[in-house]
Amino acid sequence: MARPASPTLTKSEQAILEVLWDRGEASVREVADELSKQKPAAYTTVLTMFNILGKKGFVSYRQEGRAFIYRAVITREEARQQALDHLCAVLRRVAEPVGPASAAGPRHRPQGNQGTPRQGRPGQGQGRK
Repeated sequence: MARPASPTLTKSEQAILEVLWDRGEASVREVADELSKQKPAAYTTVLTMFNILGKKGFVSYRQEGRAFIYRAVITREEARQQALDHLCAVLRRVAEPVGPASAAGPRHRPQGNQGTPRQGRPGQGQGRK
């Protein structure tokens, strides 16, 4: 089962877009060669990543002979803004109260151990002598 697509750029997707932003446009081979300077990148892996970026609407392409030439559809600034918007949305969801009771705070606070010995077996709650 495939994992769900990330709504934001993954590190691999961002690395590909960085090449496109620097060059303007590039073929899969050119991007794979550029990425391989840092870390090995297989042609087929880069091609798969381009397909994912295309489905997300981040790149477009044209055919030139047998090669596909890709270009970024969004700018670096737009990518940053999308990532920031996504992060803010996640933080808002985390910070939201779960229900009406949580808005009022806890109704019962545990008393905890306030210096009185615990009830139970003899010797429990008493320090060693």
